[in-house]
Parts: sequence; structure tokens; C-alpha cells
Amino acid sequence: MEPLRPADPRTVGPWQLLNRIGSGGMGVVFMAQRGTQLAALKVVRDSYLDDANARARFKREVNTLRRVTGPFVAAIIDADMDANPAWIASEFVEGPDLKAHVDVHGAMQPAQWELLAAGLLLALAAVHAAGVVHRDIKPANVLLAKDGPKLIDFGIAQAGDATVLTTTGLAVGSPAWMAPEQVEAEVVGPAADVFCAGSVLLFAATGQAPWGTGSIVEVMGQIAVAQPDLRGLSERQQRLLSGLLEKAPARRPSAAQAAQLLTDTTSGAGATQVVATGWAGVKLGDGRNFSKPESPPPGVKGSGRPYMSGYFLGWTVKSWLINGLLVLSYAALFVMFFFSDVKLWWQTI
Repeated sequence: MEPLRPADPRTVGPWQLLNRIGSGGMGVVFMAQRGTQLAALKVVRDSYLDDANARARFKREVNTLRRVTGPFVAAIIDADMDANPAWIASEFVEGPDLKAHVDVHGAMQPAQWELLAAGLLLALAAVHAAGVVHRDIKPANVLLAKDGPKLIDFGIAQAGDATVLTTTGLAVGSPAWMAPEQVEAEVVGPAADVFCAGSVLLFAATGQAPWGTGSIVEVMGQIAVAQPDLRGLSERQQRLLSGLLEKAPARRPSAAQAAQLLTDTTSGAGATQVVATGWAGVKLGDGRNFSKPESPPPGVKGSGRPYMSGYFLGWTVKSWLINGLLVLSYAALFVMFFFSDVKLWWQTI
């Protein structure tokens, strides 16, 4: 999160812009407020709407995306594709993203991981039930909110029956988190999201990049042909991930099937209840409870994606205390040696 820049608008439609959350290929995202309601508001770049046909297609797609609802998705709550600039407002979610959490705390414990996995799969089931393919499932698009994991950023999502908004043959998505069919620029359907969710969950289970850390070309090659390294994971984790990460789309389970199998339930409602109940007791890596996030430091607005409750500059409060004590110790040693040298110098003159 950063303050608004001089060139940023102060209002968009009925929304007052408070801060800049970030920017991407599709546009700039702001923290916005309308009355007491907060939203993550994306201002769409003009290049996506450069002619009437493109704007019409985009408008149809956004209308489709507004049908996506569920306890584990950040739903679109408002939009105006005819405005200048065009904008989309989504539910504002408070909590760190999965990448930030794993970067600080490492791999999740199996019990935590199973709730995350079930919540993410249920989110995808809701997306797919609305006829939408997300197309950009990655750790930074999964927030760890107080009431469960939340899937965000439908920026390059595509309605399953819509005209493709990108050039034929162009792979769409974040390269390290693509499915094999995305790498090969083939037809992408719900099964691609399932594979990408498997990669995200493997990252959460191990704390490591699932397909290596080489160049983009090397990573995409691994996605296309390599088998995932599931060594050291529990039997339940291996069984779920081996299915999600099948190279052939037809061999992967649907998101709804995988969620129900993981939670030992026979319905989406049952699986949702398992996740919601279990999440209230899940602990973060430093002992904090997901359902009871700490208040932001004084002067810092409560935020979603960029604000990690209990963190400052990527360090936990505990890290700051430890490093502060080390600095004080070094300062004390410096003062002691300095005055010792001064004393010896004084005695020699």
C-alpha cells in the first residue's frame, strides 16, 4: 500500500480513493470507500477498451464475473465499464496473501494446509459454477482472511463461453503458476485452474517454488513435462496433489470433487462448514489466530492485500525486538571500547 500519486484520481464513480494498492497489466488497484463500505477498486487501462467491440466484450465478461459468489471468493460488488475511466470494485479483504505468509513463516502445517486447500478448491468450484475460468491462480491471489481463504483478482478471468479477449496463441497467466495447457497456448478450461491450484498448494505445503527457480523458459518447461516432487508430504497431501497436478486435463478432478474428498463430505455446503469451523482455530506461524487479526499500527489504515497484520517491513514484532536488542548490545560494546581507548590515551599524555 502506498499513498495516492499526484496523477491518481481522488474519486472514481461514487468511490473515494484512499490509497494505491498496486498495479498490473490490466490496470491500477486502489483502496476505495463509499460510505462505510470498503472495496479494492481497479481502474482499467484504456488499451483494454480501445474500441467499441472490445469494450462490449469486456462488459459482457464483467457481468458474468458478477455472478461469482461464495464464502471464499472476493466478489465483484460494483462496476462501470461505460465510465471514463472504466472501473471494477471488488470485496475488500483484510489479511496477508499466501505468498507473504509462506515467505515469512515457511510451509504450513498439514492441518492448516488442508483447510487452505479445501477453501481454495471451494472458491474455484464457485468460479467454475458461474461459467468462469480464473486463469491466474497464484499465491499472491489467495488472501488469508479472518473467515477463511479468499480468492481474489479476476483480472484476466474469462467467461467459459466468451470470445477470447487476447490474441490467439498468446499464453495468459503468471508463467511460474501456469498449467501445461497454458504453457502450450492450448484451449484453457476449468481444469487449468485446478492444476494451478495444485501448484499453489504444493508451494504452501513445502515453502518452495513447485517448478524450480530457473528462467521463465526453464520453469515453463518443468510445468509441461516434469513430475512434482511430493516427497516428505503426508499421504493425504500426496494423494490430493498427485490428482490436481496431472498433466492431462481430463485426468484431473473437478475443484468441487477435490474439496469434498478432502473434507470427507458429500456436498459443497458440508465442505464449506468444515472449512469455516476449522479456520476459526487455525494459527499463523507466529501463534496468531486467523480469526483474530491484530489491529493495524497507529496511523495505518486497515487494509487487505498489502497489509500483513502484525508485520512491519516484512518483519514480525518478535523479529524487531530481537534485532533491536542486538543493536543495543553492539552499541553498548562500542561505547565501552571507545571510553577504554580514551582512558588509555589520556594516561599516556
